[in-house]
Amino acid sequence: MRMRIAVMCAVLLGSVIVCWANEPKAADAKGAPAAKADAPAAGAPAAAVAPAGAAVGEPREQTLESRTLLYGSTETTFEKLHEAIDATLPKLLAATREHKIPVAGPVVFVYHNANMDGKPFTIDIGIIVDPEAKDAGDFKVKKLDVFKCDTILLSGPLSQIGEAYGKVMQFVSSKKHEPTGESREFYLYWEGPESPNNVVQIQMGVK
Repeated sequence: MRMRIAVMCAVLLGSVIVCWANEPKAADAKGAPAAKADAPAAGAPAAAVAPAGAAVGEPREQTLESRTLLYGSTETTFEKLHEAIDATLPKLLAATREHKIPVAGPVVFVYHNANMDGKPFTIDIGIIVDPEAKDAGDFKVKKLDVFKCDTILLSGPLSQIGEAYGKVMQFVSSKKHEPTGESREFYLYWEGPESPNNVVQIQMGVK
């Protein structure tokens, strides 16, 4: 039962992220969400098959090394997730420029106990930086813990992220892994929400 709820939660999370990606964005850092895709007409049916160029990889078990994150943390809900990202990400990217922070990797979203019951949860909106980087204004530096997780790669439009979440959560269930409540998204390469060239890694923390 718990795992079934987790799968439903993951798919819903994917849907919310797609809604966020289709909002106007500031574009000023490699790997950062940037472009606005044309939204489908109201009431249009969901696509029955993956768009051309979309690919969801095979899940696998990994233990990922510690990374250094410059981030802003905020409490939000699924309904207000895109608002939280829009309010934080442009300021974060501006802070890296203003404080000359050496960026060393992509934009990262870290979710803590995300849920589908309307209760607030915490999201860290950040970017990978040099290990010697310092705090920048309202944004803090922390070390991400070594992360035991089940991962999957999405290559292509963000509209398929729900499929990727569902697939990795089925893998978690099949391996009888227990989710820790922390998940991460690494936006490894980004051109825009509907680009077939995007590469996003989803990392589901497990015990």
